[in-house]
Amino acid sequence: MKSNLLAHLWRLAGLVILPVLLLTTGPASAQEADTSAVYAADDSLLNAYLAEALKNHPDLASMEAMIQAQVARARMAGSWMNPSLMLGAMNVPTSLDFHEEPMTMKTVGFMIQIPFPGKLHYTRKAELARVAATRSQYAQMRLDMIAMVKMAYYELAGLLAVQETLEESRMLAGDMITAARIMASSAMGSQADVLRAQLEYETWAKQLIANRENITEAKSRLAAALGRNSAEDLDEPVSRQALTYHPLPQLETLLAGNLEETPALLAQAAEVEAARAELKRARLSYWPDFDVSFTYGFREYLEDGAGMAGMPVETGRTPLGDMVSLEVRFPIPLFYRSNQRALVKENQAMLQNAEAEYRAGSLELRDEVRQAHARMEAARATYELIAETLLPTAEATFEASLVAYQSGSIPFMSLNEALMQVTMHRMDEAMALADLHMARADVARLLGVMLQPW
Repeated sequence: MKSNLLAHLWRLAGLVILPVLLLTTGPASAQEADTSAVYAADDSLLNAYLAEALKNHPDLASMEAMIQAQVARARMAGSWMNPSLMLGAMNVPTSLDFHEEPMTMKTVGFMIQIPFPGKLHYTRKAELARVAATRSQYAQMRLDMIAMVKMAYYELAGLLAVQETLEESRMLAGDMITAARIMASSAMGSQADVLRAQLEYETWAKQLIANRENITEAKSRLAAALGRNSAEDLDEPVSRQALTYHPLPQLETLLAGNLEETPALLAQAAEVEAARAELKRARLSYWPDFDVSFTYGFREYLEDGAGMAGMPVETGRTPLGDMVSLEVRFPIPLFYRSNQRALVKENQAMLQNAEAEYRAGSLELRDEVRQAHARMEAARATYELIAETLLPTAEATFEASLVAYQSGSIPFMSLNEALMQVTMHRMDEAMALADLHMARADVARLLGVMLQPW
């Protein structure tokens, strides 16, 4: 298609050099449109951008840190609480004399909480399920990042292809100004045609400015997807190589896959497992945890006492033996209706909520796949219509209009309209391919797979 416009440029150059021959030349055979649109499938620049985004984007680094925090939390959830060391004194009189009363002693002990069997197991199981959910969310974020980079990349490639088309059309419009002047000087045209040609030339310049702004915005989106602070050093894709056309997979093939293995649904399934473990943990809350403490008391002697019964007296001092204490405490579930039973009902509701969200997520995923596939089909149909019908017809019309204008049978505006149709369809063709790639990237993001051959 680019060669067609170059051929037109050459013919308009002939208008400038050989005006007499222009009046007698016949229609030239139009080149056939390149409807295959098969370019290089291997895009090393895109692959480099994907690797850069997956390595450097701060959102992924944040999620990686979150996974580490979740793993540490799961490790803590399965551990007993640290025991408490107790140091003190018991039954000390206000005189602070440790040898005045026989029950005065210095104590050392420890206390530890022994959880009811099974509670820590299900607590840890719930946290491990949340770790699995976070890992699946991380995998989905990577897919989202890949899709974001691809969409920005293909949008930029489409806009660069549009830029090429606009520049070629503006160049052609410049040659048409010269042609209009020659036609006017030979009484085959008018000065009004020259002015219209100049106006159309500036109109193309205006469209180029608007498209350059679109390119700048697309570069900014691509830089953000890559995690860059600036788009200044961004390498541009070779538009015609980046936009490669391939047949699309059927919707039935996509939906026939195991969608439950996609990262999004795996994350929700892990949340269901976490809620199920929390419910089992809540049902064990009727059974108490035990606080066990052991204390050892050191006693020395009594001063100036007559001695205790059965105890020998040494120089006015009565020796005293040490003592030990063992204590077990546990709560009594007297108010279980407003505590344990309410906790069980809460976790039952949370499990129902997680299961409902999983079913809703499955339905939403299938709906999003259908919508993305519909966008792919629409872009494919648009591209094929333009490449196989509209663009070849527009180029043939331009060929015929050029010949007719040379013979003076149509006005300049008809020739200009034919050029505009060719340009419009070439731009639409490029953006349809870009839309096709972006929709395909969205499907790959949803399914968690790479659609072959891309």
